[in-house]
Amino acid sequence: MNWQIYIPSYKRAGDVTSHKIFPSAKIVVPESQLSDYQSHYGGQVVSIPDDRDGNLAIKRNAILDMAAADGVEWVLMVDDDYRYVGRITDHSNQNGQQQTRWLNNDEIETLIDDGCRMADELQTGMWGLNVKDDPKFYREYSPFSLTTPCLGPWQAVKVSELRYDETIFLKEDYDFWLQSIRKYRKTLRFQSYHYMVNHQTKSGGVVSYRTKQREEEHNQMLQKKWGRRVVKYDIGKSINPRVHIPTSRSDT
Repeated sequence: MNWQIYIPSYKRAGDVTSHKIFPSAKIVVPESQLSDYQSHYGGQVVSIPDDRDGNLAIKRNAILDMAAADGVEWVLMVDDDYRYVGRITDHSNQNGQQQTRWLNNDEIETLIDDGCRMADELQTGMWGLNVKDDPKFYREYSPFSLTTPCLGPWQAVKVSELRYDETIFLKEDYDFWLQSIRKYRKTLRFQSYHYMVNHQTKSGGVVSYRTKQREEEHNQMLQKKWGRRVVKYDIGKSINPRVHIPTSRSDT
């Protein structure tokens, strides 16, 4: 399969961890930060013009354009603060609890290859992993889902005409997933595999422009775009929305 991994990063030179999990990935930074990042990660770093790094949605579109120019068919964008990629096994420990196994680099690349191939066969342009690491969210008789979100920390996207909405840059991953559902009528999510990232970093990235007020504004914009039946949120409980995909004629 023809795919490439990209790690968007901003003002976090020295703090990136995902390059260890994805050694073949390209770390994408604004041109003005290139030398700083290269001093830590060498040739793994590539740059885009500063004016294409205004927010994460703009940057994701720049990555898609870069991939298209390079003839890449599938793009996997991952956060820059990964701890591991894990798999919940079907085997239980002595207490009857399912266990999590961390994948090594070769196993992750095999997973990416299989994911892109399976998404192609399914005729969808997007696939991802479970957003939860708790085994209770994995049911061994339902290993895949076609209608649950594939979110920003791991979004595998087929290069096409779809682009991220640059006005909803705090919820751009939800919006892009909804665009993919509308276009392909399904996406692919592996339920036994999950990612674990460290969102405790206090500087750089979206932290530099994320506030609770802005989160609510972007939830409102997402809801206005897709409707109250599709997008629901309670900013008092979570900064992230819940999305519901209409599945019957009465829902549309």
